[in-house]
Amino acid sequence: MIGISYRGKETKRLVKLAEHLPTGSGINLTWECEDKDLYAKCENSFQVMNRHGFYVGWADFSIIVPWPHLLLWRLHFHGKQPQYLNQRYGIREYLDDVIHTVGIRPYYLEILAERK
Repeated sequence: MIGISYRGKETKRLVKLAEHLPTGSGINLTWECEDKDLYAKCENSFQVMNRHGFYVGWADFSIIVPWPHLLLWRLHFHGKQPQYLNQRYGIREYLDDVIHTVGIRPYYLEILAERK
């Protein structure tokens, strides 16, 4: 199921961030997000497909988004299988691009617009 779930306190900035995170196109599970005061941590899994269009596994990952320096976010893969899938199918570049372009950057621009 695609959606958002929160661990701990559901802060306004965390909810806004989570609403901007991409879903679909391989990111096919629920985002699990938590506000850790200095940063947000959001976890999901990417459904990896091979060049023939067959699903070959799930790559668990998280993003760390520092408050207030949103554009300095980082992507981490968790475990041997996700690391292997990333190395074999080169999914880091895709996830970096999608999460930044669809999620983090629009959220950052929205915050800047609100400050004006």
